[in-house]
Amino acid sequence: MSMTDRTTELTNGARKATDAIKATIDDVVAQGGEKARHAFSKSKDRLNHALDVAGDGADKAQAFVTRQMHERPVTTAATALGAGVILGLLLSRRG
Repeated sequence: MSMTDRTTELTNGARKATDAIKATIDDVVAQGGEKARHAFSKSKDRLNHALDVAGDGADKAQAFVTRQMHERPVTTAATALGAGVILGLLLSRRG
């Protein structure tokens, strides 16, 4: 076997190995991409559910406050004033 034949044989072997490695890498990237898309989709669904739950809670809180304002306006005003005073005192001590 001549030197040119061995070089050609080695080159062909290297190409086959490179092609096999590239195919393996492409498979891993494709699987990783699919897993990433699945994880993103799952996270998006969870976030949407959490936002729905938070929105429902905010709606219920708003309805409660509105009902309390109509049923007990003096108590509601006194509570808001007290919370404002306490918050003002806490913030004034920080500065």
